[in-house]
Amino acid sequence: MGYTNILNALKISSVQIHKLLQDATPNLSEDLPNMNNNVNSSGDTVKIMDYLSNKILCDNLKMCPEVYRICSEEENECIILNEHERAKYMVAFDPLDGSGNIDVNITCGTIFGIFEYNTINDEVKIVCAGYFMYSSALQMVIASDNKKVELYTYVGNNSIYSGATEWRYDKRVNMPPEGKIYSINQGRELLWTDETVKRLVNEFQTQKRSMRLAACMVTDTHRILFQGGTFMYPRDTLSPNGKLRLLYECIPMAYIVKAAGGYALTEGLENLLERYENFCFGDDIHARTPILLLGKKEYEIYTKIFSEIIN
Repeated sequence: MGYTNILNALKISSVQIHKLLQDATPNLSEDLPNMNNNVNSSGDTVKIMDYLSNKILCDNLKMCPEVYRICSEEENECIILNEHERAKYMVAFDPLDGSGNIDVNITCGTIFGIFEYNTINDEVKIVCAGYFMYSSALQMVIASDNKKVELYTYVGNNSIYSGATEWRYDKRVNMPPEGKIYSINQGRELLWTDETVKRLVNEFQTQKRSMRLAACMVTDTHRILFQGGTFMYPRDTLSPNGKLRLLYECIPMAYIVKAAGGYALTEGLENLLERYENFCFGDDIHARTPILLLGKKEYEIYTKIFSEIIN
């Protein structure tokens, strides 16, 4: 596996971010004081913890000669690190997903994707994806090119990081074929423009399923990955292209869910990973997309509703 050093850098970063969160003083959850530079390219207000988490990741990845470029939610453009032939990977990440939860001590996380660079077409293709979840425990869920999804828990000392041996392997993750949970921001229901999503949510309510939303893609996806169900963030009138970012949020999470036995769609029956199998550097790194992550049974319900609508 040619990206072992990259994974180690990401693991080191997660321990440092987790430690920062545990020791955080109240001001770390505040917005950046520089009012001319506290909104990122996605239009989100940057908090001090967003800035520090991004710096930690960038600094550690700069030590990896295998990394050609890094793309972060908090950077306007990709950063080129190395241009020699050994540098054949791009790492894309959301440094601190759900940072708005810090004030109320709810889970947040880091999402990452490792992409292999094709020099002929100036494209990248995802070969590994994962996320770190910062809660009472620090956990990592990772899907690599062996198409397995695995769960690890950090068992080391947060003050001294000595290596990969401090991560305990817990289990292989297979998404349950059906769950009782659906995760969507139902407060935007009147703004949804996707009729299939509207009817799917109505069906879930008829089945007396429970709606859960933590306002953090890591947390909400983690729940359905282990308990089954559906995560949805469709387009609406306020976000006509979707809300979540394609490169460093949706593609990595779609890769993980698919490897665990689930389904990832944009809308209709469009497979997210097939549509965006290769990402060109001419594309907007902060582009958005609608996304639906579903278990097997939920996918069957969804496709039945979609077929009824188009027919």
